[in-house]
Amino acid sequence: MPRYYVIRGEKVALSLISREDLSLFVSWLNDPEVNIYLSMRRLITPEGEEEWYESVRRDPSKRQFSIVALPEEEVIGVVGLDRIDPYDGSAMFGIFLGRKEYWGKGYGTEATILMLDYAFNILGLHHVWLIVKDFNERAIRCYKKAGFKEVGRLRKAVLQPDGRHDVIIMDVLAREFNEAHESAFKKIQEKA
Repeated sequence: MPRYYVIRGEKVALSLISREDLSLFVSWLNDPEVNIYLSMRRLITPEGEEEWYESVRRDPSKRQFSIVALPEEEVIGVVGLDRIDPYDGSAMFGIFLGRKEYWGKGYGTEATILMLDYAFNILGLHHVWLIVKDFNERAIRCYKKAGFKEVGRLRKAVLQPDGRHDVIIMDVLAREFNEAHESAFKKIQEKA
């Protein structure tokens, strides 16, 4: 089945999620090396992932995309927005790369920037926020490159195998993002 890309960058494209992607997501989300970084840590079943997929398709407060590595066109993760509030212009950001061989090579950073571009320049949001565990240094570096700033902490809020850790709250405003990054969507509009 051909993919529909919402936007293409240099390293990744954001694609509509297809049912064929779900089995990959289940295997990644059940991998302890992947899910240790995620806020939800429970066994994911194929049926549960199918329910999630259907809820994303129906719920206007969510936008989720598969992250596709280029040029090989291989699905490597998921990026998206939850809790989209059109009145306040706010949403919660989330991302994970399930293919560990792509970690630390800029794929997540580019996917984050493309998703924020979509949030601010297509959806017209004003504010995007996220939570991240304090030991996820690779993700924190990625978020800072995209424009997120730390705005708070929930101290010792999560229990990990090595003890308790802080949850860091980060956010970015549309103005801050657009001052730091050229919009791929605006480039397309200018060409039209």
